[in-house]
Amino acid sequence: MFSSTRRRQSQSVILFFPLLVAFLSVSPDIFSQTTTPTNIQVTGTYVQPTVTRLGINLGDQTLYDTGQIMKNLFFANSGFEGMKYRSILNCATVTANTCTDSDTYSPEANGFWKGGTYLVISGAQAGVSGSIVSSVMLPEKCSSTCGQQEITFDKNIALAAGDYVVVTNSFAGSTTPDPNITNPGDGWANWGQQVTGN
Repeated sequence: MFSSTRRRQSQSVILFFPLLVAFLSVSPDIFSQTTTPTNIQVTGTYVQPTVTRLGINLGDQTLYDTGQIMKNLFFANSGFEGMKYRSILNCATVTANTCTDSDTYSPEANGFWKGGTYLVISGAQAGVSGSIVSSVMLPEKCSSTCGQQEITFDKNIALAAGDYVVVTNSFAGSTTPDPNITNPGDGWANWGQQVTGN
């Protein structure tokens, strides 16, 4: 009985050994998944000649015409809140306590930034902040309604030409429309005051 078990084991080893050799001699590439490279050729032949073309609006959001991109058409000032304005000025010319912006097309009226705050964000005076005493629009080439902003600060800060200053101002809501938009942050901002029809 012992010899028959041993004979079976040796026969198993003899049968198993060639299978093991055959398995190990197979190239590993046979087990990897083979893929065919994709060949893309651009030609003038149409595969689907009648596709529905997508329309793209290249304009800005508005509350009329093709600019009605959002569901809320009152996105400009939907809650009639007062608004906060902020701008970064590049000081083209400076004095001890003023900065004249390099942008010659700023539309903000005289006094727009008065009462607001400033923060110097570049140059030797970076980090200095305070209040804006006055702002004056210096009319330029475009018309009398735009020009450089000259900002007067509450203290001497000795800016250098090329320094950047962030100016910020908040406007409380008002009860009357301002057709000249000198208080653009009021609740009437972005709303037209006209009636049509019967």
